[in-house]
Amino acid sequence: MTEFLLEIHSEEIPANFQDFAAENLKNLICKILTDLKLQFINPRCFYTPRRLVIFIERIDRKQADSIEEKKGPSIESPEVAINGFLKSVGKKINEVEIRDIKKGKFYFALIEEKGKYTKDLLAEILPDLLSKVSWPKSMKWGSDSVRWVRPIKSILCLYDERVIKFQYGLTQSSNLTYGHRFFSEKEIPVKSFSDYQISMINSKVMFDQNQRRKEIIKQVEEISKSYELKLLNDMNLINELTGLVEWPKALVGSIDKEFMNLPQKILEVSIRTHQKYITLYQNEKIAEKFIIITNIISEESEPVVIKGNERVLKARLSDASFFYKNDLTKGLEYFSINLSKIVFHRELGDMSMKVGRIKFLSEKIYSKNYGESAFHIDTAARLCKSDLLSETVTEFPELQGKIGGYLAKSSGLSDEVSDAIRDHYSPVGPNDTCPSKPVTVTIALADKVDSLTGFYIAGERATGSGDQYGLRRSALGIIRIIIENNLKINLNSLFSLSLDSFIDQGIDTNVGNICREIMIFIESRLVSYLKNKGIKYDIIAASVPFLSTDNLPNVMSRVMALNKFVNLFGVDDLLGGYKRAHNILLIEEKKDSYIYGDEPSIEIFEQDEENKLYEKLQEVSKNTLKYISLEKFSESMEELSHLNNPIDNFFKYVKVNSSDKLIRKNRLQLLAMIRNTFNKVADFSKLEGI
Repeated sequence: MTEFLLEIHSEEIPANFQDFAAENLKNLICKILTDLKLQFINPRCFYTPRRLVIFIERIDRKQADSIEEKKGPSIESPEVAINGFLKSVGKKINEVEIRDIKKGKFYFALIEEKGKYTKDLLAEILPDLLSKVSWPKSMKWGSDSVRWVRPIKSILCLYDERVIKFQYGLTQSSNLTYGHRFFSEKEIPVKSFSDYQISMINSKVMFDQNQRRKEIIKQVEEISKSYELKLLNDMNLINELTGLVEWPKALVGSIDKEFMNLPQKILEVSIRTHQKYITLYQNEKIAEKFIIITNIISEESEPVVIKGNERVLKARLSDASFFYKNDLTKGLEYFSINLSKIVFHRELGDMSMKVGRIKFLSEKIYSKNYGESAFHIDTAARLCKSDLLSETVTEFPELQGKIGGYLAKSSGLSDEVSDAIRDHYSPVGPNDTCPSKPVTVTIALADKVDSLTGFYIAGERATGSGDQYGLRRSALGIIRIIIENNLKINLNSLFSLSLDSFIDQGIDTNVGNICREIMIFIESRLVSYLKNKGIKYDIIAASVPFLSTDNLPNVMSRVMALNKFVNLFGVDDLLGGYKRAHNILLIEEKKDSYIYGDEPSIEIFEQDEENKLYEKLQEVSKNTLKYISLEKFSESMEELSHLNNPIDNFFKYVKVNSSDKLIRKNRLQLLAMIRNTFNKVADFSKLEGI
């Protein structure tokens, strides 16, 4: 069997590195095999915390022999040139051919190259290939000169059931591997992939990540069912746990009742985020039981492991309880007084100044979209950042906003204020829930606009390699809040107001046309937002002339209407006439060096089809503009479809390129009228198939 098996066995690999690295290693091997003209089938990759495994079901035993034809100099070339050619191909004069081609008679050499054996090629390429595996972070260890994510313990490499001998750093490849860290310390000789599979299972290693994932889900579901509790669908945690164990075993621990009154988010972060335990729920609240995924199989040690994990969680929750009680005693008002102690950015002042700017913007946004500014806006804006000074947020930074919401509610503030403080960081990503309540929407939007403006003032920009201040996230949040709440907001005006708020605080904003630069950035993020919504690139490109930050819901309605109609009718049925008119104009405008677009003259029309098309274009153009002004983009699309028959009849009975130059020009102006009428809705020339 010409199967290939490679295992890199190392110290524990971080869970979030494993998947990408295994795929990367597999792709590197497949690419180089392809470059070497070696055929292979069914390449697969596997990973555990301690190993990356590549298996290829079959690779050709050797490269095919090849014959390369090399053209030399003319037979009339100087002797020096001819001898140089002969030397380069390793041939004598009687071993090359003379061929008569268009440019004369030339020497040609046929160079036969014997294919190399795969086992020899693998030994040559693997050391260099391993050095090219991409890691977010890598290291050197001991006296070894090579890099890997963690120190390598052994390399198993077999091809055709024989060891491929090579050395990576100080580690020599062999047919040996090792099993589970705690339950299989001896070397394990391997003959083949099937032998490897059996040996791994016998030594308590599930090397297939998909198998481990399924096993974890199965055990967890059995436990939740036995306790009549519910599970949260948290595949991110399941995937992380899959990368933390080689032989998963689910155990059940208990939470002390004294901690069950803590806010749900504190329990959730302590259990899930910090300890990587699986939370169980009862009546939509976290239950007293939690699940530990361990890397052990010893029944004797299970009680010890459970007690140990319960003790760790108790310590974590004890700290959280202590901090939270202290924060409840002090309250948000206490923390708000001291916000000046937190620096927002070295160029932009402290957090109390940011709160002042948020308050200013919030009042403008709320009054514009929801009526006169309410007391709730002032309070929510003033207190939205106060929990940053709380002990709980200091310990659990991921709970900023959430703790503020709890503290606001406990101090008797209204639900509107509490919810706004809690959710004003939302949405934090494309899949996060977007705020919908007026006060929350207002505070969240003001916060993101202030941050984006401020960071642009400070010279911070998102680059291809990084976005440490989350500018893309802020821009996407602004787009989502406005579109999903159908807010009629002129973003250019809003960012100008934001800029004024910095100027009023004495912050230097003399750094060019910031608002225009931010608008360009917002527009680029809008395109990304539309792509993530599943809108095809040509639909977006057709809408680009109408992408405006003045009215984002309007933009979204236009794009969705265009997408719906193109998908429903197709380009040919909906735009067949436009396509023909557009293509004729492209040819004739290039030929004439003239862009047609003037109003055609009805006095020059010779045929009834010209008059009927002109009249229908006037009617449709008028109705289309009316529907666009009312933001009824679907109706404007329907109007365009009424042109299909008049356009078809025009092309059926009218010859555009008349021998009379005046008539030809007038007919081309009529075609331009078709183009211009359609392009009031979208630039249809950008659609695929046009």
